Amino acid sequence: MNRILFSLCMVVSMLVVGVALGGVSVANAKPLKPAWSFQADAASGFAKQSRMLIFKDLPEVVLRNVRFHREHLADTADKYSGNFIYVKNCKKVVLDGVVAQWGKGVSSAYQSILIEDCDEVTVTNCFFSGKVKRAHLRIEGCGKVDVSNVEVSGISLDGQVVGSGIGVWINNGSPQALSDPKRGMYSGDPLDLNSFTLRNSYFHDPSIVSDKFQNIDGVLVHSGSNGVIDGCFFENWYGGDAALDLSHRRRDEKYRNKTIQVKNCSFINSKCVKANGISLESNKITFSGNTYINTPLQFYHNGYTVRFLNDVFLYKNQKNRGFFIQLLGMHTGKVRFDSCLMLANAMHSFIAQSGNTKGAGYKGLFSWKTYFVVGSSVRAVSTKVGENVTSLDDIKNGFIFKRSIDSDVKAAIQAGSMRVDQELIEEFGAF
Repeated sequence: MNRILFSLCMVVSMLVVGVALGGVSVANAKPLKPAWSFQADAASGFAKQSRMLIFKDLPEVVLRNVRFHREHLADTADKYSGNFIYVKNCKKVVLDGVVAQWGKGVSSAYQSILIEDCDEVTVTNCFFSGKVKRAHLRIEGCGKVDVSNVEVSGISLDGQVVGSGIGVWINNGSPQALSDPKRGMYSGDPLDLNSFTLRNSYFHDPSIVSDKFQNIDGVLVHSGSNGVIDGCFFENWYGGDAALDLSHRRRDEKYRNKTIQVKNCSFINSKCVKANGISLESNKITFSGNTYINTPLQFYHNGYTVRFLNDVFLYKNQKNRGFFIQLLGMHTGKVRFDSCLMLANAMHSFIAQSGNTKGAGYKGLFSWKTYFVVGSSVRAVSTKVGENVTSLDDIKNGFIFKRSIDSDVKAAIQAGSMRVDQELIEEFGAF
């Protein structure tokens, strides 16, 4: 009997061997590990600093090789006083080689770094750890943003479990009204974000333990304009909120035809990857060439489309609590899966939907040339209110469900429309 039982070590083997979907080859895929991580000994020669550095109204700010550490702040610290670095209204900002560590449980720290209303921002080769109320790296109302080689961890460089806050927050507005000139931001004169990049960064182990919901994302992007997230690695981001939280939240005339791209990233054992916000139909979010292991998807976006292309989704032993997609009020948003592959040996529900299924949020999901292989009985759509949809076939909209990698999937593989390496299939025990 064909089975798709697998172990995480097999998943690693899969990525070493390589996968090709929809005719796009990734046979040279690298092993499942971060593209970059901060090396602790690199900080040994950094200048030590504990007081906040402030830079305002300057043509250029360049800060290199600085190490911050502080256990406590005054209880009166706020957004503008509870930081290591604050930069405002500068033309060009370069932060290269910054280590920022807070003590365990420090609740009065707001950010590690706050940058607002600056024209060009470059942040690279940085490490962040410790509890903050908001974000370690908060960039708000800036024109062009490039972030690379950043590690955010709930574990300090000396191995202490210290927790975390939001890793990177890029904020281009979340307005409550179209007439709001500041687009829901606090600064007096925020610039429009033209573009951003986030590359080769590592977000992991926030070590958040709480009985209450903690709105702590690995990466949070509000109205990301035209942005690219490439080659990032998210691991064990549990206890807070999403590993990656993306949105288009603006509907003004200046915010049209915007695309956020997420490519070549890995999401491992994390709470979810989500898209949300209300925006215009011409805006979109696209995912391509990413890998998800025991990391579900969550949607409550409206007005625009989220597309997945050549992505691989793998779920192991999620029978009692697991789901592939969670819908939290997606009424006019759409999600499309093109030439993807999803494998699960056990799962409670394919879709977990809030509210009554008669609202039919799941009907905004579409699929094309994608196989969803689920190895055991699974509820199609579960909801707390209203009737559940029990049959996967009732989802329709192009979704193709299989109990194993059968002759249809094999034929597609052999025909080249969906090519999966033979050795990978054998390791999954599917032949």
